[in-house]
Parts: sequence; C-alpha cells; structure tokens
Amino acid sequence: MLVDALLTLANLAIWGCHGTIPWLAASRRAEWRRPWSLAAAPLLLASLLATASWIGTTPDAALAQNLAGQASAGTLARLLALFVIATLAGDLLLLAAWRRMEPAAWRLLGALGAITLLFVSAAGDRLRIGEGPSAGSVGLAIAWLVRLLLALAAAEILTGPRLAAPAAGAALPIFWLALAPTIRATIAAEGTYATLAVASLALLVSRWLPAHFRRATVVAGLLLAVLFFARAHAVPLEQPQRTQAPSATAPG
Repeated sequence: MLVDALLTLANLAIWGCHGTIPWLAASRRAEWRRPWSLAAAPLLLASLLATASWIGTTPDAALAQNLAGQASAGTLARLLALFVIATLAGDLLLLAAWRRMEPAAWRLLGALGAITLLFVSAAGDRLRIGEGPSAGSVGLAIAWLVRLLLALAAAEILTGPRLAAPAAGAALPIFWLALAPTIRATIAAEGTYATLAVASLALLVSRWLPAHFRRATVVAGLLLAVLFFARAHAVPLEQPQRTQAPSATAPG
C-alpha cells in the first residue's frame, strides 16, 4: 500500500505541476522556465511508464477488467489519451525551444496542462473502482474534485504553499461522501477515518505555519491522504474475496 501511495503522490505532483508551473513561468516566476523545460518531459514519461508498469503487474482482476472496458469504449479514456499525448508533445517542444518561447506560449502550455489535469483527475477514481461498489456519479464527481485539489496541493510542494493545500484539506472530509456505504462501514470499523482527519488538518493549517514547516506539513498531509485513498480503493477488491471464501469450502 505504501508503494501505491507514493506512486499516487508522485503522479499528483507531476500533473499538478503541469497545470501550474507554466503559468508561473509566463508571469512573475521566470526563474522556473529553464528548470521546468528540462524536467517536464522526463517527469511525464516517468509517470506514464510507472503507471503503465503498475497497471500491468497488479494482481487485481477487477482493476484490469475496468481499465479494459474504459480503454475500448470510454470517451473519457480517449480524451485522456489525446490530451496526455498533446501535453507530452508540448513538453518535448519546450525542451527544444524554451529560450524562444513567449509568455503566450507558456500560458498555452499551462492551459493544456490544466485541461489534462482535469481529465487525469476524472479518470483516476474510475480506474481504481474496479468491480467493487461505487457511490454513483455524484460520488465520482466529489472524488474528482478532491483529487484535483490534491494534485494542485502536491504542486505546491515545489512552488510553495498558497491556497491549494488548505482547499484540499477542507475538501478531504467530503471525500467520505464519495465512498459507497459498504466501504464507509469497513473503514469506520477499522478506524482508518482517523488518517483522513489528520491529513485534512495538516493541509488546512499548512499555510499558516512557520515557513520552514510548511512544505513538510503539506507532504505529510498528502501522504496520509493518498494512504487513505489506497485503503478506500482496496476495500471493494477485498469484498468479493470475502464473499466467495465460504463457497469455496461448501460441500458439492
């Protein structure tokens, strides 16, 4: 679960940076131009390769079945693939020609990264639901919003805490509403909801802490949040096994 959480946190940070750093580079933070131009494409490729490797090696059949269904027929999956490819092309162009790019071009890359971030956030929870129960379209919308805010907060680990981290902290309790009742019941019985509460509090207060504590608090809050995400998404994949276990020993 920890490896899963770290991968999720890294992906959130990479996509959140794609939606925010080009805007900073276009305006008051020109010092971001060279570092981001060199890092954007390698980070995106590393994210895509790590995610593909994780999907390919996961033993969860429900996850694989759900992904296959989206890849073959899902409009969301096709749009996601289109914008990811466009973002990668923009990163490669940035790597080659960042010195000659005007602020308008940086803003265009920022808009492209922000749109892709929207699709990545929307696809994230659909990818992880598998064959387990969901909370319906409203639950998915709430989970999308929370994942989007977490990605923006993860970007603030690099750019400095501002508003996204407290907003994510305020939205985290709403994620509880995005969970199916059976998942909420399991998590409540385990006491895992305390992880969500601590993560929410850490992100909420991070902006008002002394400067040398802010980034560390954001990292801690995000790591706790994605650990809770990982546990919440694992519950539906365990429930079919629990249901099927008695029938395996039944006579006949």
